[in-house]
Amino acid sequence: VSVGAYDYRQKLNKFHTMAARDQDLISLINDIRPKLTIFSKCNKMHERVVKEAAKVSHTCLWYMDALNNIDQELISKIKNCNTFISGVPGSLSVGSKYNNNSFFVEQCPDDIYNYKIVDSPKRYDAMFIGNIFGEIHKERAFFLKNSKIHHFRNTYGHAHNELVNQAKIN
Repeated sequence: VSVGAYDYRQKLNKFHTMAARDQDLISLINDIRPKLTIFSKCNKMHERVVKEAAKVSHTCLWYMDALNNIDQELISKIKNCNTFISGVPGSLSVGSKYNNNSFFVEQCPDDIYNYKIVDSPKRYDAMFIGNIFGEIHKERAFFLKNSKIHHFRNTYGHAHNELVNQAKIN
């Protein structure tokens, strides 16, 4: 069994447009013809990538963000993938509305990315890691502007876990 990865955020920097990046991924999927293609949210990726991948591969959309991030773009992907999986409470009812093959998988800490760092100093009373821009997130920008919550964005992997461990409230 061979597993490949496609960093769609990094590839966007290389191709400069979503359309070019998306076409590159479609071409790769058509060339490789994998048995399974897993999309991890893939915001700012057109639904046609999921549609095209589903022609040659079983497609699975894994969604891990808050319910208020479910927008038309994500719904289109849910409709067009073979399987929708989420670990967000309440998301199963949303997924099931658009895809009968929807499942809830409990998210839990792991020993690679999401684990407690016992000796981590608590540098922040409260923090938020994520996007505050766009129409769907306008309440976040207002709230963060009017509070003492530290805001971080573009933080992934181990750096994300380190920040979470430095906050009393995340």
